[in-house]
Amino acid sequence: MDFIGSFEQAVQKKDSEQQIAILQKALSEHGFKSVIMSDLALAVANHNLPYISFLEAFCDENAETPHGAEIKLADFYAGLDKLDETTSRARRFVSKFRGTEVEKNISAHPVLLTMFARCYLLMTAAYTRLGSRNYSKRLLTKALQIGLPKAFEDRMKNEILTLNNELKNEANSSLDKKWEEFYMTGANFNELHELCIKNQYIQMAKRIELLEGKFRFNADFKVDDSEILMDIFAFRNEKDGESNLTFTLR
Repeated sequence: MDFIGSFEQAVQKKDSEQQIAILQKALSEHGFKSVIMSDLALAVANHNLPYISFLEAFCDENAETPHGAEIKLADFYAGLDKLDETTSRARRFVSKFRGTEVEKNISAHPVLLTMFARCYLLMTAAYTRLGSRNYSKRLLTKALQIGLPKAFEDRMKNEILTLNNELKNEANSSLDKKWEEFYMTGANFNELHELCIKNQYIQMAKRIELLEGKFRFNADFKVDDSEILMDIFAFRNEKDGESNLTFTLR
């Protein structure tokens, strides 16, 4: 069966039942890790189709492989104001290229460069909402160093100006200072962790838990530029007949 051709025809006909049937058949016959499913996930993302559960399952099953569907998910969650997931998904996409030749020569990949630009903008979402505006500025400054298309460069520079203006507000500046102190020494952890939990930023809460642990066991640890693209990984441990998840940041 020509899954891609059939799916594109169903899209043109706006036949959602047929689209879902094709996705289900492809999954049954080939599984999430197949090239066919990768192509179908890209088609779903490119056509802006509302099959979010499918994209989530695809991305989670291919957690080590970068795919444009991850950016579609980040955009989707931004539209729902679920900024914790927005930031996490966007970071996950870019982090998969960390240390690769592609990352070192990103200017030679214009389509991917645009995807990176979009991700860096999305990565600021949770930080800005939680009051860590200087961290958002660092994200945007890092992105500006990779030679972005002018439209994105201008947008990021304007966003930095907006963040600077917001930091002139005393309450914003005070909260940002607490975040900056945390990034330097791990100070204010309990207050910031409670802020994340209260606002249901569960992934950010887990992230600063892991960072606080690094501060506790390494007096020289600092949150520097390398931390920006670190991602959270979960490992399942079997002990005494029980299965537990262990999290790490790397």
